[in-house]
This record gives sequence, C-alpha cells and structure tokens, in this order.
Amino acid sequence: MDTHQTRERGDGKVGTLSKGLGWLSVGLGVAEMAAPAALARLIGVQPDRRTRTTLRLFGAREIAHAIGIFAKPRQPMPVWSRVLGDAIDLSFLAWAMKSKRTNTERMVGAVVAVLGVTVLDVFAGTSLQRTGRVQRPHTKKMSVTINRPLQEVSQRWREVAGDLSSKGQVTFRTAPGGRGTEVSLEIPTPGRLKMAAGRLLHNDAEQMADGDLRKVKQLIEVGEIVHSDSSIHRGMHAAQPSARKER
Repeated sequence: MDTHQTRERGDGKVGTLSKGLGWLSVGLGVAEMAAPAALARLIGVQPDRRTRTTLRLFGAREIAHAIGIFAKPRQPMPVWSRVLGDAIDLSFLAWAMKSKRTNTERMVGAVVAVLGVTVLDVFAGTSLQRTGRVQRPHTKKMSVTINRPLQEVSQRWREVAGDLSSKGQVTFRTAPGGRGTEVSLEIPTPGRLKMAAGRLLHNDAEQMADGDLRKVKQLIEVGEIVHSDSSIHRGMHAAQPSARKER
C-alpha cells in the first residue's frame, strides 16, 4: 500500500477518535450543566450547593473542549486540553473521597471511568501530535506567460517540452486579460542540504526547471531558443548579436 495513502488513513482514524472525544465532552457537559445533582449522586458525592456549582463549571469546560475539538479535529491542543480537564476531575474526586458522606464504591467507579477516558485522551493527543510532525512535501510553483492561445500552447507543449512534465504538475490557463496563456509548473522542493549542494554544483532543480520553462516559452513563441552573447562567448567579445542559434 502507498505510504501516503496509509498516512491519510491513519490521520482519518485519529481524527475520528478526536471527534468521538468531542461528542463525549458534549454529552458529559450537558449532563453536568443540566442535572448536576443527579450526576453527583451517580458518582457517589453529596449534591450540596458547592458540588452542584462545581459540576456546572465542569460542564461548561467540557462544552469548551468540544467546541475546540470540532473546530480543529486534527490538532492536538484541543485534545490535550481534555487531559488537563481529566486531571482536574481526578483532583476533585480525590478531594470528595475524603468526605464521610461519600459513597466509596461509586466514587471508585467514577475514578476508574475518568482514568479510562484519560488514557484515550492521551493516546489521541499523542497520535495527533505525531501526525502533525510528519513533514508534508513542499512544492515550488513557477509560471510563465506565453503569447499564444491556450489550445495552441497545450498542443505545442507535448512537442517541445520534453520531460519537463515529468518534473512536476503542469497547468494551463488563459492569462489575465486574455493576453496569451499562463503555464504553471509545480515541482517538489528538495531539502535544504540537497538544495545547497545543487546550487554549488550548478544543477539546482528549481533553477533548471525555471530555465527549461522559459526555453519552452521561446520555442512556442518564436520557434527557437535565443541566446545572448554573454551566454555563448567567453571572455571579451564584440557587442553585437551572435549568429549562433539553437533549434
């Protein structure tokens, strides 16, 4: 299987888990805000005024977590904020467990449930963070405007471009104002070390592709590649057009 396809599927699974945690936040947040007393009794805590207020605040926090996750389901920070919330929940349960009026069995069940969700949150946050560190291929886009109609350029391109199309993605479109055809070539950019070596050895991929693109422009417009004197003569020479031409 192609590595890129595998990566996309992996990203999709992590994104689905992230959204699932977002919906969990919605459900828990609504329950904490709408029925704090019932939820307090469910986890074994006495539903006094302080507890109800605390649970409503926790509910608002969960809703905020959900909004963050749904806004950026592939970003790790909203999920990591849930981990922080889990730590707060565990601290609250640890504090509540000291009370003599606490139902210990239900409290232990609540602690186990929060720990289980914490494991999911940490897994999702770590996976999203790892996915975000995967380097996506960078590209460089270069364009020239050829003073010929779009149909003619696309037909002549196959005749004169050679292997230029294999270097990247080529697109044609009518230039602004109908002034010829804009040809764009998008090529993958090498790493910094490879780019520096290419420039040192005078075989930089970007410069060569840009030069080839401009040669194609000349071939389509005038039927030949025009050289300046400085490009074909060495040393001192007369300032006159050269008779040398390349077809």
